[in-house]
Parts: sequence; structure tokens; C-alpha cells
Amino acid sequence: MEIPVDRPLQDEELQLLVADAILHDQQNPGSSNPFQANWSVLIARVAWPPRGSNESDLRNKFYQVNKELDFRLREYCWQLVGLGFLVPINSVEQFRPTTRGMEFLETLDPTALTAGALDRVMTAFGYAADDPPRQYARLAQDCLLAGHKESSVVMLGVAAEALVRELAEALSDGRQSLGLTMKELKRTSNARDNLRWLKECLDAHGSELKRGLLAKGSNDRWVEPLAEVLDGTGQAIRQTRNDLGHPTGVTVSREQALQLLSLFPRFARYCVNLLAAVS
Repeated sequence: MEIPVDRPLQDEELQLLVADAILHDQQNPGSSNPFQANWSVLIARVAWPPRGSNESDLRNKFYQVNKELDFRLREYCWQLVGLGFLVPINSVEQFRPTTRGMEFLETLDPTALTAGALDRVMTAFGYAADDPPRQYARLAQDCLLAGHKESSVVMLGVAAEALVRELAEALSDGRQSLGLTMKELKRTSNARDNLRWLKECLDAHGSELKRGLLAKGSNDRWVEPLAEVLDGTGQAIRQTRNDLGHPTGVTVSREQALQLLSLFPRFARYCVNLLAAVS
């Protein structure tokens, strides 16, 4: 990735650099040295500045706009410690990844751990601040970052249910123009009914829906991707939210909450894109 020298690193950039520095240490290739949360070690392990450039000048410019970077690195690493992805070694600034941590870093999406990032994603999808999908997604991330994992999953479940209901109602309202032979969605239906109705629409009536979308000049490419994730992501979020929202004794780990939050943006994107095609 391109490393800026005219502004501080954004949170997402910092997270990606840390993942690269831990997974692909170019300062000591093949070694198992712990990662030291220090700005000079960070850029050395990702082999920056590149050789042949004005290395001293670039390093100085980078430091001048990132004087708080050591603190930010330690803050982020300790956040990963709390999630069970890093283990402190010998001091407060040296860390080694766990097996689960290596898996997490290899597939890192900075959105879930970056304050405000999920809200920005939902904004880009066109949701206003008080629209339920965006409002509850924002609350879900705020809860997770504050350490309230059960509350996070409950809020995420509400956001997912709002997306499913919005899409199901749009498909139900437009079923005649789309040539769908589905029965009308009952306006008194609950979250489980909405999910079941939408799943039937995408699975049993998917061919009808695709033909209807193409006939009206809309994109049909989001039907199959949403059908694939609806059973997994959508059902997992709804079921976990339902279990945690009632006195069932079920608990959730921080890792499970993070995984659900990480899956949500893709699920939301499929819902929003299909909703735009239907509308």
C-alpha cells in the first residue's frame, strides 16, 4: 500500500500496515521475532521507504505527521490482545500473534475495528443517520469497541432485520411487475417470517425474479450472491441476536461478535444493491 507522508495514517491504514508487518516481516525474513509497537520498527518490517528513494527525508516527513503513532500502535495492539489475537511478550510494546490472530490478520477487513467505519459504509449505501439499518449498525460497532459484545450482536441483529424487512417489502410490493408468483408478505410478519419469505423468493422464485429484473432493465447480478449469504450470515446474525436478546443463557465470545460485525457490510451491500435493482 502507498504510505502517505503529508498526513497522519488513518486507522484503516494503520491496521493494514500492522497486519503486513506481523505476517510478512521484511526486516528479518523467516524469523519469529515478536512485533514491537514502534513506528520505526513498523516501517522497517514493511520495507519502507523503498531503497533508492530519499529514505532519510521520507522517514522524517513520515515521523513529523505521525508523532503519536507509537501510542496508537500500542492502543491497537492491546485491542487485539483483548480479542485474543495477540499476546504481549516481555513488555507492553512487544506482541506475538496467536493462531486465531494469524487467521484474523490474513483476512483483515479494518472496517469492524475502526470507530465510525461501519457508519461510513452505511452512509455510502445511502442511509440517513436515523434510518434503522444505519442507526443500529452504528450502535453495534460502538458496543463492540466498548467491550459490550452481547449488546453489539443484539444491535447488529436489529440492523440486519431492518435490511431484510425493507427488501422483502419492496419485493412483495413489486411482485406483480416483476412477474413473481409469491404470495404477498404479511405486514404483521415478524423477523423470522420476513427472512423465510425472502429466502423463498430468492431460492424457489429466483429465476422469476431475475427475468423480471432483466425485463425492466435492472441488474440481476445480486440475486444469487444474496441467496448464498442469506442462509449463513443473515440467519446467523438473526439467530444469535434472538438468543442473546432473551434469557436463554447463551453467550457470545468477542471473536464471534467481531466475525458477525465483519460479515455485515457484505450482507448489507447485497441487500442494498438488490433493493436498488427492484426499485
